[in-house]
Amino acid sequence: MTQLDSQQTTGTDLATIDFDDFEAIARLTGQQTFDNERDFQFLRINALPKDKVGNKLIPGTFEVSAQGRGLIYAPTIKFRVMIRAMQYRRFSEKEKKVVSVSRIFTNWSDEAYDTAGGIRCGRPRLKKGEQPTPQQEAILKEAKTYMLLYGLATFETGITSVTGAEVKGPITVPCVMRVRGANYAVMSELIDNMTAKRRDLLRTEINFAVTQEVNGTAIWYKLAPTVDYTAAPVWNGQADVDALKVFTADIKAENEKVREQYLHALGKQGGQTIDAEASEIVEAVGGRNSFNDDFPVDDSDSPAFQETKVKGKKKAA
Repeated sequence: MTQLDSQQTTGTDLATIDFDDFEAIARLTGQQTFDNERDFQFLRINALPKDKVGNKLIPGTFEVSAQGRGLIYAPTIKFRVMIRAMQYRRFSEKEKKVVSVSRIFTNWSDEAYDTAGGIRCGRPRLKKGEQPTPQQEAILKEAKTYMLLYGLATFETGITSVTGAEVKGPITVPCVMRVRGANYAVMSELIDNMTAKRRDLLRTEINFAVTQEVNGTAIWYKLAPTVDYTAAPVWNGQADVDALKVFTADIKAENEKVREQYLHALGKQGGQTIDAEASEIVEAVGGRNSFNDDFPVDDSDSPAFQETKVKGKKKAA
């Protein structure tokens, strides 16, 4: 049966519907939308024992929505990072929502203006060894530094949340993974090691696994990435070029939205606008130790800041 194309299907294409593809039907009927209609999805570490409708899941598995397959899960995957970027996000504990996000950037020298009309979502820069003031500490608890990993996730096998049936692979899904806290530190160390060995991200398949961390009654899941440096580089020609174009276009569009909100917020404050246009993403791999130059003092190894720290629930990002 022909797979429903979410970008082209209209009401006249009902004969092509695959009724085993819930996402396609839900998108067609307006029942549900998916990741702002991106051409790629978010890759996450699932920490829940059940999905939203009560289907049994395995905590500590990777989760992504694969077109025509629905949500699929696997304990290990291969991930090839095509763009590594950063972004600041501020979550207000008082308002219980994200109140500002910065533009996406790949160099620490780039100006990370944000949707609230500020820089870095208010996050202060601290020198190595410098302790934050009480006021800075309060901001650091809300404004976090995220690493965004845009790339291709390959599931050799997996399970679906709807049927529980095993999905035969390999299935490769373009996606982005947002990491912070200890996962940020783990990925930073891995990338620094790859850079030291002159191994580029773009053509390297990283083996992703998950380890369970426990502290009293708190349970969370931590990335365990490894690289086989004896493996040959991977490059799929035009297909990979096309994937890069999708990722860079999405980053550019996101940054344009952030810039509009930044200028609007700044105008309300009566402030000065920035002189330069938002720069396009041109760098896929950062320099050696680039992550550690601005590494937050409170995010290095504290489980309190894990995105997947749960006691049955995911913490809001």
